[in-house]
Amino acid sequence: VVSTQSTGEYIESKGIPVWMDVKGGVTGNINAAMAKGVEGAMVICPFMTELYEESLSCEQELNYARDRRVDIIPCMAQGRGKQGQDYRASGWLGVITAGKLWMDFREVNPGQVQTRYKPGTNEVQTRWKPGTNQVQVQTDKLLVEVAAKLQIDTRPGFKPVQQRAAPKPATQPAGSQNSDSFQVACFIPDGGMWTVSGHSVQCGMAADIPIARDFFNEGAKRLAVFRPQNGNWYIKGAGFNNWANTPGNTVIQCGMSGDQPVPGDYDGDGTVSLVVWRPSNGVWYIKGPGNTHWGSSSGNRWIQCGMKGDIPVPMDYFNEGKLRMAVWRPSDGYWYIKGLGFQDWGKTQNNIRIQCGTRGDIPVPGDYLGDGKVRYAVWRPSNGNWYIKGPGNADWGASQGNIVVQCGCNGDVPVPYDFFGEGKLRIAVYRPSNGVWYVKGTGMSHWGSTTGNKTFQGPPPFDKQIPVNFFS
Repeated sequence: VVSTQSTGEYIESKGIPVWMDVKGGVTGNINAAMAKGVEGAMVICPFMTELYEESLSCEQELNYARDRRVDIIPCMAQGRGKQGQDYRASGWLGVITAGKLWMDFREVNPGQVQTRYKPGTNEVQTRWKPGTNQVQVQTDKLLVEVAAKLQIDTRPGFKPVQQRAAPKPATQPAGSQNSDSFQVACFIPDGGMWTVSGHSVQCGMAADIPIARDFFNEGAKRLAVFRPQNGNWYIKGAGFNNWANTPGNTVIQCGMSGDQPVPGDYDGDGTVSLVVWRPSNGVWYIKGPGNTHWGSSSGNRWIQCGMKGDIPVPMDYFNEGKLRMAVWRPSDGYWYIKGLGFQDWGKTQNNIRIQCGTRGDIPVPGDYLGDGKVRYAVWRPSNGNWYIKGPGNADWGASQGNIVVQCGCNGDVPVPYDFFGEGKLRIAVYRPSNGVWYVKGTGMSHWGSTTGNKTFQGPPPFDKQIPVNFFS
C-alpha cells in the first residue's frame, strides 16, 4: 500500500504489484476497500504528515495492518509542522511506527509535494507535482527496503512477486529479528524530553542523568532522573504522560553534586535500592528501604570501593542474584570486584582484580553469549572493537576464549542491549552524528561479515540524545 501516487507507480514499474487508493483502490464501502488492500499486502508504506496523522481513515487502516502483522515501512514526508518545529509522529501514529526504520522523504523540496484531503472525505492524498524527479532518488531507497521485505532482487531481469506470502503468526517467536520489535529510548537534556516507543515524555531538565529501572517491582521500568544539583531522584509515575500531568510521581533525596547514580539490588532481596557512587572518595551510598530521604531513612549503608577516576560497573558477575560493587580503572584497565558483604574494600575477603582493557576504553560488561554469565568486556573507540574476555577470573592475557569483534567507529556510543528478547546482549552502537542505531546480527563475526545486522534511524536532534536501556 503506497499513499503517494508517483512513488507507487515507480515501484510498480519494477514489477512489484502495488495497491493505491488514489488509483481506484477505494471503491464502494471505504472500510471494506481498505481492509481488502491491507489483507492483500506484504508491505505497507505510510507517508507520514500531520494530515495523515489527523485522518481517521488512515488511523483505521494502519491499525488494521499492525493487527495483521503486515510489515510497515514508515516514510517521513513532512519536515516542519504547524508550529514551525520538526514534525514527529505522535499519538496513535507514533505508537505504531515506534522503533521502525523510516525512510526520509523530507529532503524533497516541499514545493514539489501536494498534501490535501480528498474533497468530501476523510482520506489524505499526497502527490508529487508534475515535472519533478527528486522523488525517484528517495524512492530508490524505499525500493531497496521493500525488496528486502519481499526477499526479491530489483535489478534488471528479476522475477516479481507472484503471490502473497502466508500470514505471519500473531506473536513473534523469542529471538525474532523483526524490526517491528526493535524499540529504543533516548533522553534529550534540553527540556528534559524522553523519546520512548514513539512517545515524547517530559521528565527532567538539563544536566540530569537519565535512569530507567523497575523501582517498585511493578514488572515495568519507570522513567527517572538523578539531579546532581540537589541529589534528588525524580521517579515518574507510570505511563507516558509528562511529569506535570502524571499522578504518583516520587522525589527522594539521596546523593550530592558529582555523584553517579548506580541503583540496583545489592542485597538480593529483589528490590531496587537507590544508590550513588562518589568519585571523590570512592564510597557507595546505599539508601535504606522506603521512599523517605536519605537523612530520614534507616538501614543506610556506605562502603568504600574504588577511587577518583574509576568507572562504577556493578553487575551480578557470579549469578548470586544480586549486584557486586565493582569499578573499572581506566589508568590500568583493571576491574576491581569487591567480595561479598558490606564492609569496605580493605576489610573484605575474596576481592577480585582482573586486567581487561586499556586507557580510553569504555567498559561494557554483560551476557553476550546467552549462557547466563556476565563477561568482562570493553569497547575501544579508536578502532570500534569489542574485547570480550573469556570465562574465568584470569587476566586477558592469560584467558582462553577471548573474543574480538569490530562494530562501530570513533565517536559512537556503545549500547549493548537485549533488543529482541533473546536472553543475551546484542553488540550495538548509537552514532550521534547521524542518529542511527547499529545493532549487529547474531554471532561473533565482525560487522562487515555478519548477516542480520539492523539499523534504526532515531529522531532528531541526534547529537544531543543520551541512549537509555528502557526495554531490556
